[in-house]
Order: sequence, then structure tokens, then C-alpha cells
Amino acid sequence: MIDESAIRERAYALWEKDACPEGAAKFYWHLAREQLESQMDAQESVPRNGGFDGVKNSTYLMALPPLYDRYEDSTYAHSEKDE
Repeated sequence: MIDESAIRERAYALWEKDACPEGAAKFYWHLAREQLESQMDAQESVPRNGGFDGVKNSTYLMALPPLYDRYEDSTYAHSEKDE
């Protein structure tokens, strides 16, 4: 359950961001509630360990190529010949 004050604060912030249109209170209330509910659902779906399960993910990460390999031919790459 989302606290009503959190919905009120989010709705007000959204309303202000959109230049305070008149007569749109219900729209922003529902929009704020939907945003907070989806945010809450997303937080609940992430495992407590942040999705990191040790061996499985670390093995995957080790298989990724290092970022610097992508830019070796780039004019921005630093090499010994530049010195």
C-alpha cells in the first residue's frame, strides 16, 4: 500500500512540472499513484542481493571483452607512439 502523502507529493511535483494546468488534479493523482505502484513493483521483483548470484553472474562478466579494446584504433586511444 502506498502512503497517501507520497502520492500527493508526486502528483504535485508532476503538476508543477507541467506548468500547473487547471482542473487536472485527478489526472495527476492517478498518474502519481501508477508511477509509485510500478516503482514499488519493480523494487519487489529485484532479489535482495541485487540480482548478483556470485558464480553465475561473475562468470558472465568475465566473458565480456574489456571496453578499451573497442577504441584501440580510435584517435582518442592512448598509445606509446603518442609519447
